[in-house]
Amino acid sequence: MAPKRVVKVGGSLLMEPGIGPWLARWLNQLPADPPILVVGGGPFADVIRQADAAHGLGDRAAHWLAIDAMGLAAELLVQLLPDACLVRELAAVEAALDQGCWPVLLVGDALRRRPDALPHSWDVTSDSIAAWLALEWSVPRLTLLKRRAAGPPSGPREWAAAGLVDPYFPTLASRLDVELLDFSAKSSG
Repeated sequence: MAPKRVVKVGGSLLMEPGIGPWLARWLNQLPADPPILVVGGGPFADVIRQADAAHGLGDRAAHWLAIDAMGLAAELLVQLLPDACLVRELAAVEAALDQGCWPVLLVGDALRRRPDALPHSWDVTSDSIAAWLALEWSVPRLTLLKRRAAGPPSGPREWAAAGLVDPYFPTLASRLDVELLDFSAKSSG
């Protein structure tokens, strides 16, 4: 079964009580649109941001450390989400979906195969990484699930201007079917 959607789970959502069962219910309500889950670095990436500010790690080092932080967040989500499994490549995503497992991608492996595919800066965060993966793997849809996404509904450029996504995101998102969902609104309903 080929994936039809990348779902980028905001890393800050990992701190929400009950996120695993809630996300499982939400994923089960998707139309026949098998997803690949990508998890933002959340509090793990925040530590790297702080270390970069304190020690001047440099763009390249901070970039790869933040990607490794996304891997830690992915491993945490697998502990919280019933029927989730870690995957490292597209073939494993398809196998996981065929076995009824929600594939949570360790993005570092895919990015290390193309180390200069994205700029190395804080202007490129997990939102752009998820968009890049969707394009790279010909997955037509991208859903960004954020803790608080209230803001301009119009599209990626306005989302970037409002600080809801990173500045590089509109460059990639223009070639995808993208939606931005607010977890706080979904979880209360």
